[in-house]
Amino acid sequence: MKRHFALALASLCAPLALVPAMANDTVASINLGGLELSPSAAVTMESEDLYLSEERIRVRYVYANDTSAAEHLMISFPLPMPTAREEEEARETGMYQEWNQLDFQTLIDGKPAPLTRHDVPMVGERSVEARLKQLGFPVLHWRDEGLSDRLNALPDDVASALVAEGILIDDADSGGGAVRNLRPGWMVQTHVTRFQTFPPGEKVVVEHSYRPMVGGSASGSLNRDYRDMALNGPDGLGAPYCIDPPFLAAYDRRVYGGKPAGDPDPGLTVVQTWLGYVLKTGANWLGPIKNFRLVVDKGRPENLVSFCMDGVKKISPTQFEVTRTNFEPIRDLDVFLVEFIVDGEGR
Repeated sequence: MKRHFALALASLCAPLALVPAMANDTVASINLGGLELSPSAAVTMESEDLYLSEERIRVRYVYANDTSAAEHLMISFPLPMPTAREEEEARETGMYQEWNQLDFQTLIDGKPAPLTRHDVPMVGERSVEARLKQLGFPVLHWRDEGLSDRLNALPDDVASALVAEGILIDDADSGGGAVRNLRPGWMVQTHVTRFQTFPPGEKVVVEHSYRPMVGGSASGSLNRDYRDMALNGPDGLGAPYCIDPPFLAAYDRRVYGGKPAGDPDPGLTVVQTWLGYVLKTGANWLGPIKNFRLVVDKGRPENLVSFCMDGVKKISPTQFEVTRTNFEPIRDLDVFLVEFIVDGEGR
């Protein structure tokens, strides 16, 4: 599997690489239990301009505080947790996401903003930050080479209780073995946080730019022999990416030369990747996003792209635009990208 660090894309077939999507800004606070996200009752998001591409991802917000008092807020830009399959791939390869791979930059009214990283351990939808502190377990467990030995040395009753709590996972159970094999059961969600003032009656412009970690692999899961399972199976691609007949027809024209039967082009490698972006946190501001613009750039004209949004407009050979007014995001954005590589051409 070829890997590099250039964009927030990952393969849709096994093996999978660790892939962070990104998220809209949201208000945050830190209490005894750790970082918490909360809505703002005073600041509105006047506009959001989001650009997703392989080279760089950029988002520009304009906020307004229409009250008579300044708002001093802790703002979080949350990176998502990996999925269970991505976590498994990271565990097998040791390729966990690290801060310096993101090249994350933030400007507030054109000036660089100081940023802080806050790592939140999650079991499902629940933060276990306070619990790990109590137990003395490190949040970034992959950096602690001796953790596995310490976990497997725990008394049986303690280990069983932590497994039941979801803090630990016993791989011996899933493999039918009798020897205990404990590992961390939490996944890590990283938040890029900053403190920011919103002056009364003024607008504030915030810009984020980053080069997220990427993984990818070749896959022919959308070839005719495997298509039904790929689209409708347990991890089906059809619904989350709104893959439709025109998309599949374009795929067949490239892979099969438009022929209704026959084998795929042996000189063509198909790379399937996805890009995710967490939009729902944009609903944490006062009122809807007044003006929202999304541009998805598929990279090369011959690539294919699919995502679930109405009113998609093609604005260039590689770019697709969606605009909304008074937008209240209720779901996150998932983008499916297919790249065709001719043998010897490279990426």
